Amino acid sequence: MKKVATVVLLFLYAQQGMAQHESAIWYFGDHAGLDFNSGAPVVLENGALNTAEGCATMADSRGNLLFYTDGVTVWGNDHLPMPNGTDLKGHSSSTQSAIIVPAPKNPDSYYIFTTYFQVQGGLYYSEVDLSLHGGRGDVTKKNVLLQNPVTEKITAVKHQNGTDVWVIGHDWGNNVYRAYLVTESGVVNSPVISAVGFSLDYATSGNDVFKSRGYLKASPDGRKLAACHSFVGIELLDFDTGTGKVSGPEVLMQSTGSDFYGLEFSPYADMLYASIINKDIYQFDLKSKDVAASKYALSVPPPMTGALQLALDGKIYVAGSKKLAVIESPEKRGMECGFRPNVIDLGTGHSNYGLPPFITSYFNLGIQAEGLCFGDTTLFSIVATEPIDTAEWDFGDSYTASGENPVHSYDTPGDYTVSVTVQIGTKIKTETRDITIYENPAAFDVSHVRCDSEGTGTYRIDLSGMDDKILNGQDPTQFQVSYYRNEADASAGENALVKETYTNTATRETLFARVEHVDWEHCFALSELAIVINQLPRPVLQERYFTCPDRPYLELDGGDFESWSWRDGEERVIGTSQIMEFTALGNYSLTVTMGQNGTSCGITVFFELLPSEVPEDFSAQVTHFSEDLTITVQVEGQRHFQYSIDGEHFQEGNQFHVDPGKYTIFVRGKDGCSTLSKEVVALGYRKFFTPNNDGINDLWNIEGGEYFSESRVLIFDRYGKLLRKLTTNDKGWDGTYQGLEMPSSDYWFRFEDMEGSVFNAHFSLKR
Repeated sequence: MKKVATVVLLFLYAQQGMAQHESAIWYFGDHAGLDFNSGAPVVLENGALNTAEGCATMADSRGNLLFYTDGVTVWGNDHLPMPNGTDLKGHSSSTQSAIIVPAPKNPDSYYIFTTYFQVQGGLYYSEVDLSLHGGRGDVTKKNVLLQNPVTEKITAVKHQNGTDVWVIGHDWGNNVYRAYLVTESGVVNSPVISAVGFSLDYATSGNDVFKSRGYLKASPDGRKLAACHSFVGIELLDFDTGTGKVSGPEVLMQSTGSDFYGLEFSPYADMLYASIINKDIYQFDLKSKDVAASKYALSVPPPMTGALQLALDGKIYVAGSKKLAVIESPEKRGMECGFRPNVIDLGTGHSNYGLPPFITSYFNLGIQAEGLCFGDTTLFSIVATEPIDTAEWDFGDSYTASGENPVHSYDTPGDYTVSVTVQIGTKIKTETRDITIYENPAAFDVSHVRCDSEGTGTYRIDLSGMDDKILNGQDPTQFQVSYYRNEADASAGENALVKETYTNTATRETLFARVEHVDWEHCFALSELAIVINQLPRPVLQERYFTCPDRPYLELDGGDFESWSWRDGEERVIGTSQIMEFTALGNYSLTVTMGQNGTSCGITVFFELLPSEVPEDFSAQVTHFSEDLTITVQVEGQRHFQYSIDGEHFQEGNQFHVDPGKYTIFVRGKDGCSTLSKEVVALGYRKFFTPNNDGINDLWNIEGGEYFSESRVLIFDRYGKLLRKLTTNDKGWDGTYQGLEMPSSDYWFRFEDMEGSVFNAHFSLKR
C-alpha cells in the first residue's frame, strides 16, 4: 500500500440567525415581494416592480432594503425611481437582466450589471451612490459597455480573498465565459476569458435567439458554475475564485426541444437543481462520480418550473405560478428534498418566471467541517457576522465540545447530526447539520505480467481486471478504482485512463491506481500497478538440419532455459533435457519455458532432420588470361553444397577468385558427406616485364602454362616477326633476339595448348 490521501471539504450552511442579510429582501414578478429577515418569508405587497423575468434586489447587512431593479429602472427604498435611475441597458424579459454587486470597501457604492434579451444588446454596468440625495441615492455612472453581444445570463461570487467579487457572463456566438473582477478601484474592464463548454454560435435573429436565455449560477462556495442554455443543454463547470478561470465542462442534459431555464445549488453545493419550462425540475447529485447519470425528476407540475433561488432559510424557492413552490431540504436526495407546490401566497402580487439573483457567496455561511474521511481529525467551525460569546457543540456521537473551532475524531464511519448552540449577546441560536464520515479505502500495489506471445511488446490490457487485486477484499460497491499514467494525475483524480482499451507503451511501466469512496471522491488511496511484458525464450535452432545419409546422427542444445520438451512428428515426448541426440530423420519440435517476474513463458519451435545432399560429379570453368581470374564450379546433383580450393576452408559460394596456377577443387555436402575433388589450372600472363638483370621481372612467360605439357608460346614483335618460341620447359623470354637486347615496346604472343585452343594478346617490355 503506497499512501492514503484526503482532501479538505468545507460544509457550509445558511441560516438567517447568523447570516448576512443583503439577500433578505426580494422583489420580483408582478409587484411581488418577500422579506426573510425574521427567518420565515413574509409577503411584501409594496413593490413597484413589474417584470416578466429579470430582477435584482439589494439590502444592507442588517436586512434593510436599499434599492431594486428590473434591469431598466432602479427603485429606491421609497419605491420611487432613483434619480438618473431609468433607461439602464437591461430588459425585463431578460432571464437575468440585472445583478447588484457592492463596491468592495465602499459602503455607499454599488454596481448594477445588466444584460439585454435575445442577444439584442450587451453586458453593461452602472454605478449607484447611496450617499447622494439624502440617502435615496443616485445613478452616477450609467451603461458602461463591457461586451456585446452576450446571452441573458450573469452571476457573481466573491474572490478567494473574501473582498473582491467576480461577475461572470457568457458571450453569444462562441463558447466564451467572461469573468470581470470588481475591486475597491472599480470594475476591471479586462476579463478573464475561458473558452469551454457549449458553443452558442447561432444567428442573432429568428428562433435561435431563444437559446440565449437560461440562468447562470455559481455555487455558494464558488467552486462550481452551472449554466442553462435553452434548447441547447445544461452544463456543470469548475470555477477558480482565485484566477477567475472556468474549466472542466460536464454536460448534464442536452436537447434541442427543452427550454432549460432555472438553476440553483443547494447550500452545501451537494445538489444542483435545474428547471425546464413546462416540463419538470431535475435534481443532480454533485457528489456522484457520474453527475449526469444521477439525474432525478421531482415530478413538478408544469406551471412551477421557472426560476430557482436559494434563500437565507436554506430553502430553494420556485417561480412559475401565482404562488411560489419550495424545496424544503435541498441537500437531501430524491423526494426527500421535500418539494412542495403553492406554499407562498404572494397576496396582491404575482410570480412570473424570474426571482432575484444575489452574489452567491451570501449563502456561504454556517457550520463548517474539514476532514470527513474516517481516520482524519475533523475540524469544526462556525461563521457569524457578529462576535460569538459561546459555542456549544454536539458531534452526534455522544461527544460534545465548547469553542468556535473544536476538533473531533469519530470512532466509526457513518452519518452524524452535528449541532452547535451559539450565544451572541442575548441572542441564542442552535444550528444543525447532517454530515457523513466516509470509510477511508486502502490501495495495494500489484503487478500485471504477461508473455510477449506476439512479439510486439505492446498489448491491449483491460485494467478493470486489476481492480479486485488492488482492492484486496474491500467492497467494490463501496470503493471504485481508476488508473493514471502518473502520480500527480492520480492524486488530482484527473486524466483517468480508459480501463477497457488501455495499451501499454513499454515492456516495463508503472501506472498509478486510485481507490476512492464511491460517494466521496475526497477519501482515496493510491498504489502502483506494475505492467511487465516478458520476452519469450528464444532457443537457437535452425529450421533444417542435414546429416550424412549413411550416419544420420545429430546432437542439439536446447539452450539455457527452465524446462525442455522434445517431441517427434507424432507429438510424442522423446526428451526433457537440455541436450538431445537424434539418430533418425524426420520432423521434430522443442518447447522451452522460462520463469520471469513470477510468470512462466514458453515457446515451441519446429525443425526437420534431413539427409544431406551429396554431390555426384562436378566441373570447373576457368576464365583464363582474364584480369579477374575466376574458377566457377558446376555440380551435378541437387543444390546444398560446400566448396573449397584448399580442402580446409569450405564456403557456400561456388566461385573462387584466384591467381594463375594449379588448384585442387573440393566439393562436398553441407554436413561434410561425400567429398569430390579435381585439379584445375588457371592461366595468366604478366602485362609487362623489365629484363634488367635485377632479379625482378627479368623473364616473361605464361603463368600456369607449365602444367600444359604440349603447349607452346610464340612471341612476335609489332611487325609480326617471330622472336622466340617457348615450351613448357622454358623459364621464359629474357627480352633478346639472336643475343641482342630488344627495345622497350609492345610485343605480341600466341598461346596454343594441346587441345588446339589459341589465345592472342600483347605485353610490354620496359627498360
